[in-house]
Amino acid sequence: MTKIVRFKSSPKEFLDGFESTHDEIRTEEDHFIIVHLLNKYDSKSAVLGGNLEQLAMLACCSSPHVVKRALDAILNEIILSISNSSRIRCHNLLKAETILRESFVNFMAVDNMKAKCHRMTTYSWIITLVLLKCSKEECIGILPKIKEFEKNTLDALQNNREYSGRNTFRYGIYLARESIKQISGRKDSRQSLHRIMKKCENLLNSKLEKDEVMKLGKAICNGGSWMDLHVCLVFLQDLPK
Repeated sequence: MTKIVRFKSSPKEFLDGFESTHDEIRTEEDHFIIVHLLNKYDSKSAVLGGNLEQLAMLACCSSPHVVKRALDAILNEIILSISNSSRIRCHNLLKAETILRESFVNFMAVDNMKAKCHRMTTYSWIITLVLLKCSKEECIGILPKIKEFEKNTLDALQNNREYSGRNTFRYGIYLARESIKQISGRKDSRQSLHRIMKKCENLLNSKLEKDEVMKLGKAICNGGSWMDLHVCLVFLQDLPK
């Protein structure tokens, strides 16, 4: 219990100590964080009380296990579990996007590619959900900052040979950049994306035959672009919520 209080009162100091551990002690500390900090005790409560700043700090550590669990909490507990039409959901999406973007540079210093992949993919999903769930008016506050982030940070990462491999990190870069470009564009592209997603939803709500996977694939691909396809994949993950 003392360690939990210590984390909540001084998370940076707690994590500095965590980063100095190795081998068996690191494994024990990993277990403690996942079981006692990143675990909710009932279905109605959010992990760490929904404190996005503390979750983002845990998502910036060097342990891929802790990073994944912290990012899952941000997505599932804080964002995806909230009603589809809720204004609170849009607010939390925008808040989560801001926190992950502003801590992105610090996170890139983490020397663990698996953890980086988790982080990049989660950010790309959040900014894509911003595209799908928030109006242009609701995005005005973050618009200049995400455009700068796309131009200066994501563009540099995409052109960095260190990240030229075909993995989820590079996928996240592409998806995040495309989503930001569509949010920033003059034309509201959500209407055309929603038509494609409606096809997916109709297929999922109907009685599907043996070729259901093929039908679903055709419905998604009818959009005709890489962005249409991957936005629909994000939507399909979000649909049960």
